[in-house]
Amino acid sequence: MVRSGVLTSVHAFAADPARGLFILVFLSVVIGGSLLLYALRAGRLAPGAGFQPASRETLLLLNNLLLASACAMILLGTLYPLIADALELGKISVGPPYFSLLFFVLIAPLVALVPFGPLARWQRDQPSRVLAMLLPWLGVAAGLGVAAYFTAPQGQWKTALGVAGAAWVGLGTARFVWSRLRNGGRMTAEMWGMTLAHVGIGMFVAGALLVEAQNTQREVALKPGQSLQVGRYSVELGRGRVPGPELPVRPRPCAGAARRP
Repeated sequence: MVRSGVLTSVHAFAADPARGLFILVFLSVVIGGSLLLYALRAGRLAPGAGFQPASRETLLLLNNLLLASACAMILLGTLYPLIADALELGKISVGPPYFSLLFFVLIAPLVALVPFGPLARWQRDQPSRVLAMLLPWLGVAAGLGVAAYFTAPQGQWKTALGVAGAAWVGLGTARFVWSRLRNGGRMTAEMWGMTLAHVGIGMFVAGALLVEAQNTQREVALKPGQSLQVGRYSVELGRGRVPGPELPVRPRPCAGAARRP
């Protein structure tokens, strides 16, 4: 949505200080409020019991490590060129190859593990039990990815990964909600919040990879009357004048005209 121009990127705060101030205040309230609540209630927290590697606690720990690593990677790629320039170490540009590769390496395991979290039990569980619950939906997601690969006009691999990843997260989350309601359980506000967050991850995966796969961007020089084929569209540079508002024409004095005293 941001790349298509429908939504304005958050990086627009560089051209609009008011938007940057709003983002700063919003982050201060959200992050500062969370840390304040934790500090006020830290004394009431009881030491938790031990947990096995196959448990929901382990998945939550991996979730936090992957998200923290992704944030650190983005922060490093954003600030390192500025620090290098300030220390006169030369001009360094960190572009899409860095962010695309490392972000994929960190987010791909997160997307693969997201459906296991809600279905796993606390402290101890059997991986085979959760895998048996999700195996049919894994097959459906893989089938959708294969279908997307053969129907995509371009960027087949990214399109397939985007569709398969989004379907995997969405179907796995729906499996948790269905099993919870089928067994007579109650969906608490925390569970609905988790469900909404997981649906958002699926939408992010689909949007990021599909836009990256189907996006076509070329910079060419055309003369009036020439055309260019971009995907299934043909763009032609017209010969006529670009229509626009009529500007008033002010008469200019001749070069040899005498000036009034």
